Amino acid sequence: MQRKHLVQQLTALRLDIDHILTLQTSLNHYEYILSHCQPAYMSYLNVTSTIVRGDISNLILALSCVTVGYMPMVLVICECDPMPCRGHRQFLMVETELNFFPQPCSL
Repeated sequence: MQRKHLVQQLTALRLDIDHILTLQTSLNHYEYILSHCQPAYMSYLNVTSTIVRGDISNLILALSCVTVGYMPMVLVICECDPMPCRGHRQFLMVETELNFFPQPCSL
């Protein structure tokens, strides 16, 4: 009976050792694969950052074009504005029955 128990323990120990060796082999395999992936990943990051920098440059160019096109229109509209308070509009709060509404000043 004691011999049967000893055989079971040795069998369990052998299975544990086989499992540990399998895990070690898998770990070595994945370490090898990942060590070769790092340069490719670093290259991918470099390409991605270059693309992003190009996109940011294009966005800044588009924003500059919109600004350059928009500002002359604003200046023309401001010069042709019929309101008497040019350049520094001040709004007075006039109380009505329902709410406060801003009213342009009249200088």
